[in-house]
Amino acid sequence: MWSWFHFTTNDILLFQSWKIDTTWKMIISCIGIYLLGIFFEAIKLARKKFTLTFSKSSLTTNHKTFTKTAFIQIFQVVLFVIQLIISYLLMLIFMSYSVWFGAAVLLGITTGFCIFTYN
Repeated sequence: MWSWFHFTTNDILLFQSWKIDTTWKMIISCIGIYLLGIFFEAIKLARKKFTLTFSKSSLTTNHKTFTKTAFIQIFQVVLFVIQLIISYLLMLIFMSYSVWFGAAVLLGITTGFCIFTYN
């Protein structure tokens, strides 16, 4: 376990079995991390749009059934849990102190932000 930022390609990511000992494994891992960052921003947008849609429909509809409300709440909770898990995974990846992994996290989240916040 490193406790400083490093550029080496010999590293372990999240699990003992996820060993990165070649350049290709590092590249593939960085691409996966990059895509995870983009997915994180997509989930954030989905939660936001779902909340806006739900609040608009609550203003227009006075009679909701219990099952519809329960489904909406469960779906919001599921999206929140997915976002929470991904955010902790990205934090743990960044805390591996690999410059390559950190760059992949930052680039993925930045790309996702640019893609999904475009009006």
